[in-house]
Amino acid sequence: MIIFSRYFKQICLLAVLTLGIPTFAIDLGLVGQYSKNSDSLVVNGRNISISSSGIGLEVSDTVFKEYLYLSAGALYGSTGDASATFSGAAVSGPAKLTTTYGVIKAYAFPDNRWTPLAYYSILSSNGGITFSGYRNTTLAVGSANFSYDQQAYGIGLRFLVIPDLSVEFIAGKHHWKLLSDATGTLGTLGVSTNIEATNTDTFNAASLRYKNGNWTYSGEYGAYVLRSDNQVSTSNFKLAVNYRF
Repeated sequence: MIIFSRYFKQICLLAVLTLGIPTFAIDLGLVGQYSKNSDSLVVNGRNISISSSGIGLEVSDTVFKEYLYLSAGALYGSTGDASATFSGAAVSGPAKLTTTYGVIKAYAFPDNRWTPLAYYSILSSNGGITFSGYRNTTLAVGSANFSYDQQAYGIGLRFLVIPDLSVEFIAGKHHWKLLSDATGTLGTLGVSTNIEATNTDTFNAASLRYKNGNWTYSGEYGAYVLRSDNQVSTSNFKLAVNYRF
């Protein structure tokens, strides 16, 4: 992944030298996201499952004569009821989280109906949860902080259905890291636990983009594999409405 990032930066630098410094006309809009795991991820015998939704702002632009697409966003949301294992107790509770992300896409032949593309993205989510549950008949209560960081890279194809409507298909790998620290009580006993997991797994994504004047409407679905003690799939849905200023 480090090698890929280095070559990607070199490609971007070459584009600057070849095409010159771009002029920016920023797209700004609202973005909504929902993600759900197919099952609980098991890390060193402990379970964690988080389904999240959020809403926020996104900025984007297509630069270098449409050879590069750039976007960045920030979302705030909740998880509903997140579930986990805490000192042998099955616990759950609502959580709040913030997510930031950035995306770069490089198109080989942006004026063609079909074009291959290179993809790179980063994402970081951080949140907290207040939980409760039972181990047999013993009450467990507490709170936890968690973070999820991801870098994804891949290749794909873009197809122009009509000049203002395009679809994209991307496949690649993502390196992810999950951290969680929890403290609380099990009955009258003070307990603290932590979960840490990291891996490099595969992902597939498909997206649709439609332009109507200064407005752009887009939708994206991604399926991300997560492997630790077991293997689960995370489904991610994203919708955005942007206006060009």
